[in-house]
Amino acid sequence: MRAPSLLADAIDRPEVSRLLAAFGLLQVGLFAAGLGGWSCPVRAFTGVPCPACGLTHSLAALAGGHWSEAVADHPLGPVVAVVGALLLAGAVLPGASAGRLAGGVRVLERAFWLDVLFGIAAFAAWGWRLWHESA
Repeated sequence: MRAPSLLADAIDRPEVSRLLAAFGLLQVGLFAAGLGGWSCPVRAFTGVPCPACGLTHSLAALAGGHWSEAVADHPLGPVVAVVGALLLAGAVLPGASAGRLAGGVRVLERAFWLDVLFGIAAFAAWGWRLWHESA
């Protein structure tokens, strides 16, 4: 069985990497500028944070150089920043270079099951947040 390679597949498709990078930059930029950004619909409807809640705060803190605040807002913020940088690179690199980048990312994703590990870490962080907020 082959491990998934979601990030590499997104980098391989320039329209996908451009869309994801643009949305991420817009969301964090709006928030950092004090203009809000997109609020979590899960939390708005249920009152319960989703696994991604806190990432915008975390990425804005990282952009400002506040590492400890970023990790406190969401422990996977620095990882998501690296993913965002890779998506941005895939969005702006010429086709062959983006393909080489995607190939390297695919090797790492498959060798270490990074997509699965990220999913497990995201749900572990979510569980911690739910437990911590209920205490």
